[in-house]
Amino acid sequence: MLEGRLTKLLINNLVEGDAGNYTSLPITFKQELKNQEGEEGNNITLRCELSKASADVKWLKGEEVLKHGEKYQLRQIATKMELVIRKAIPEDSGVYFCVCPDQTSKATVKINGTKLKSNATLMGINNILKCIKKENSYFKLQ
Repeated sequence: MLEGRLTKLLINNLVEGDAGNYTSLPITFKQELKNQEGEEGNNITLRCELSKASADVKWLKGEEVLKHGEKYQLRQIATKMELVIRKAIPEDSGVYFCVCPDQTSKATVKINGTKLKSNATLMGINNILKCIKKENSYFKLQ
């Protein structure tokens, strides 16, 4: 037994032949996380697979524990773990970890920012935002 964790083994219809020493095998990664690179605005999915299902899995970006919500979708189907980073932005770049009780897997995520495609985009913005008013002065956007 690991310190701070309790593992139970339940043997139904116990017979004398069941006597002996039992150990619990550690959870390992059958499939590790892989580095990902993507474009700003797209979803990025990190996947890994454990040797057995575990309810004690945590996802981290650096030292920050990630929670299921608008930005991150955390999924677990049996032994398969998945983290979806929704509408990724360059600030989502970094090192991500999948942490289970006995092992840790990590991957680096790189999000490439989008660049303006043409001068027409800037002209469109200029037409929408003709000027900014500040203290009775008007500034035209160039």
